Amino acid sequence: MTLALGALAALACGRGAASAREAASAAEPHLDRFAEIDQWMRRAVMADLAFRSRASLEEAAFAPFLRDEAVAEIWIDVAGARTDRLSMRGTTLPKPAWVRIADARLRELRVAPAVTLEPAARDRPGATAVLIAREAPLEDGLRVRVTVAFVEPTAPPAR
Repeated sequence: MTLALGALAALACGRGAASAREAASAAEPHLDRFAEIDQWMRRAVMADLAFRSRASLEEAAFAPFLRDEAVAEIWIDVAGARTDRLSMRGTTLPKPAWVRIADARLRELRVAPAVTLEPAARDRPGATAVLIAREAPLEDGLRVRVTVAFVEPTAPPAR
């Protein structure tokens, strides 16, 4: 997926926010994977009633991404008739300076291009991540925000 930088609609949110161009550049290599994760998480939230427990929902939602070296953390926020936050690794969602960007396929996204993660996120203390978030309604009136922290995969050990 290619972001048309000239067609970006951007608004910096908070002090120290990156420029729209910096945010778009940081997000671009991750947008296809983000779209896949976003779609999967929304389906998991919609299937919530089919799961017998929160643990079952978390396992089904996050299992496909636990071994993805580039995905350090995923948070799902649900608001509406029920409110909940799920986290793949149990970390706290950082509160970075977000930049809003527009993407032809995903519409409005929020991007934070250089966020330091908690040690539990991918067991890489101080890892710097690109956070990408998208909030959108589901058919049943719930609003779901999916936030993904992407990091550079660790290099394989030298032989």
